[in-house]
Amino acid sequence: MQRLLLLLLGLAFVSCGPTSTGSGSDDDDSAPDDDDDDDAADDDDAAGSAMTVGSWSVAGSLPTGGDSFAALVHEGRLWVFGGWLGSLATDEVRSAAIEAGGTLGAWRDEPALPEPRAHHAAAVVGGRVYVTGGDAGGPAQATVWSALIGDSLGTWDVEAELPGPRSFHAAGDVDGELVIAGGFDALDTVLSSSIIGRTGDPLTWGAGADLGQTRASAGFGSHGDELFIAGGLRNFQSAHTTVVAGDGSGWEEFGGLGQDLERPAAAALPPSVGRGIVFGGGLQGRQNPSSSIWVTNGGNTYELVAGTAMPAARFGHAMALGEGSDGVYVFVVGGSEDFNQVRDTVWVAPVSVN
Repeated sequence: MQRLLLLLLGLAFVSCGPTSTGSGSDDDDSAPDDDDDDDAADDDDAAGSAMTVGSWSVAGSLPTGGDSFAALVHEGRLWVFGGWLGSLATDEVRSAAIEAGGTLGAWRDEPALPEPRAHHAAAVVGGRVYVTGGDAGGPAQATVWSALIGDSLGTWDVEAELPGPRSFHAAGDVDGELVIAGGFDALDTVLSSSIIGRTGDPLTWGAGADLGQTRASAGFGSHGDELFIAGGLRNFQSAHTTVVAGDGSGWEEFGGLGQDLERPAAAALPPSVGRGIVFGGGLQGRQNPSSSIWVTNGGNTYELVAGTAMPAARFGHAMALGEGSDGVYVFVVGGSEDFNQVRDTVWVAPVSVN
């Protein structure tokens, strides 16, 4: 029901473009805050790598079409957790080796999640993958599960629950801690809070800094020292036009995003490779699927330039970025190009980093 409600109400999202609108309130795009833009440009910590995305090709196909997966690249494999299979959530977890040219080997069934999940988040912290929140087609949940991850996946452990239910939230590894921000609660209220999970036995949760504005259903990723959240829903009528980034103890707003999009995807370069993001897809104007891609190309990490568009439009897809056997690749996993059918295609493109 929640998923249908979000689609019908046009869960507004904004895509990345090269135009900066400044920090502070983004309610008025016509009045950028030049001082905040200068501060962002002068922040050495925000400097990004020059990235280019090559031509897209089909890496493989999912065993079942779907959207709202959590996906990541780890130890030379593409991992896909849960997802929405058109009419229900799934507990399935699968991985495939990333072979030469970014093509995928055979899918391998991994230990299933304890319960079906969609609209959740997955992040690797300290050699374990954590799957947080999400839903099974109803209210947001507070569940947290973790498993050892390498070139295979261990059994799932039930961890301390989130302080409150969350779905459509952002999550990532920040200096060895699990930072979670924004999302919806069980009543579909858009959240502005962040929380910090201190991993260990047991996992413990503490309050993080407030984002300053409510944000849900945003593109996100982690650079290792900060989590970024691009755009996202402010309420059911409006969306943000900025990127917020921080370590959980504080957040800073950057730049401007160009188009209104809902249900896009984003991913960050592994810190060992560089500092940058790929962002793209989504529904433009709440009804027109987009195939556009934007990337970091030097300068500020969050001031993006157009990259090579996907072969076709996608929304509700997942995106993963990481190293394969012979280079760095970005993957687009599943999603839809219309409102009638979810797709099983996995696209791949090589990523050059300078």
